[in-house]
Amino acid sequence: MRLHHETISSTGLSALIVIKHGFAFKGEYFSKEAKNDVLVAPGNFRIAVGFQLSKAKYYDGPVVADYILATGDIIVTMTDLSKKSDTLGYPAIVPSSSEYRFLRNQRVGLVLYKTDHALNLYF
Repeated sequence: MRLHHETISSTGLSALIVIKHGFAFKGEYFSKEAKNDVLVAPGNFRIAVGFQLSKAKYYDGPVVADYILATGDIIVTMTDLSKKSDTLGYPAIVPSSSEYRFLRNQRVGLVLYKTDHALNLYF
């Protein structure tokens, strides 16, 4: 069910979604060698493309289940260290992968919907 334009303009995003922060995974377990676990960080976001794997950071340590991303999850950057600050709040969709498990690092937020109508309103 689509809601009327008046409802869209009067409904703030905070009434529809919550953003869960990522986890500070321990640096001692970071790896440059390809592993099954990939830490999703702001470097995995690319303007006009969304998710990119070319800057993968691998992790070889204990994982808290709440920080494992699922295929189709919508994630956003929570910080931006680029000169232009052009990826702050930038969204991406977690891709499907039979090779990797994606982990939500501390600078990446997971978008969770508070209402079933959130997709109808904003997407």
